[in-house]
Amino acid sequence: MTQANIQQEVKVIERSEAFKFEADLNFYLSEGWQIIACNCGFVNSEKFDFCNSYQAVVVKIANAVLLNLKQKSLTMED
Repeated sequence: MTQANIQQEVKVIERSEAFKFEADLNFYLSEGWQIIACNCGFVNSEKFDFCNSYQAVVVKIANAVLLNLKQKSLTMED
């Protein structure tokens, strides 16, 4: 299977409130999405109020692709 054959969706989650970020991320994880990158930071400037920033990139690979990968993994272990 080549990289071009893999069908996947990508979502970027970005929130300034930790509890909303956590709720959104937990929803996507419960739906079978996987985290591929995450970051947290803040803006701290005399010109702006302190502002948190929570970010994550999640992907969901098509079920058919996952099943195929699992089957290949099982045959490789035999």
